[in-house]
Amino acid sequence: MKELLKRLCCTICWHSFFVGFELTGFDGASFHAKCKGCGYKGMIDSQGNLF
Repeated sequence: MKELLKRLCCTICWHSFFVGFELTGFDGASFHAKCKGCGYKGMIDSQGNLF
């Protein structure tokens, strides 16, 4: 059941809700991260969500 929720969250772009992410870098202005569930790479917004 938990795996299904993780896949669903990644499908609707809620990568940081159940799955979590790992930081991959900082470019001086933004933190970059990678989703642990699906491998999506993006930036962290001001509220801590991966987009």
